[in-house]
Amino acid sequence: MIETEGIVLNELKIKESSKILKVYSRQLGLISIYAKGALRKSSPFTASSQIFSHNSYRLKKQGNFFYIQKATIISLNYDLRKDYESFIYGSMIVELYEKSNFESEINKKTFDLLAKYLKVLPDSKNKKAITTAFFLKYISFMGFRPSMGGNYFSIENGGMVNESDASLDSYLLKEEQKDYLKFLLYSDLSGEYEKNLSDDFLFEIVLKYIKYNLEIKDFNSLKLL
Repeated sequence: MIETEGIVLNELKIKESSKILKVYSRQLGLISIYAKGALRKSSPFTASSQIFSHNSYRLKKQGNFFYIQKATIISLNYDLRKDYESFIYGSMIVELYEKSNFESEINKKTFDLLAKYLKVLPDSKNKKAITTAFFLKYISFMGFRPSMGGNYFSIENGGMVNESDASLDSYLLKEEQKDYLKFLLYSDLSGEYEKNLSDDFLFEIVLKYIKYNLEIKDFNSLKLL
C-alpha cells in the first residue's frame, strides 16, 4: 500500500461506472489512478475523483495503474466551479501540470504551489495577476527561472536581458513593468493583487515563456476566455 496526497488534474469515464484519473501527487508525481465505480452515486470515491479535488489517497499499484483503496478529502476546491473565470484559470493550470510533467517525476514544491493556487484563486480580485505570479514560480521550480537583469524580456534567451542579448521575440519593458514583474515573482500567492495596467501584457509574455520552455503548443482551456 502507498499513501500520498494528490490533486485530480483530469478525469476520463471508462466503461459505465468507472474513471481513469490523472493525479498530481506529492509523493509520487504524476500518476494514473483507476477509480473503480466512481460514477456510481453510492461510491465512496465520487467526490475524491472530481477535477480540482485535493485528497489523501491510499493506493495499490497493479500494472500501469494505481487503484484507490481509501480516499480522504482535504479540499474539493468547490469554489472554483462556482466562478467562471476561476474555473477557466484553474483548468488552464491543471492542464499545464498534465502537459509539463512526466509520470512519477516527483517535485514537492510544484505540488504545494498547485495546492495553494487552487485554494486562493477563487477569492483573488485579480486572477490574471495571481496566475502570472504562479507561472513565474512554477517555471522557476521547473528549472527555467527567468533572469531579472536587463530591460528586454526575451522568450528564447531566459527572461530579462540587455539589448545586445535580445532575440527577435523580445519585449522592451518600462521600469515600472520590470518592478511589477519582480513583485509577481517574489510575492506570496496568498497576498492581494491590485489591478495593474501591465496585467494583460505581462501575462501574455510570461505565458509565451512558459509555452516555449516547456514545449507546450497551446492550452485548450484558454480558448474559453
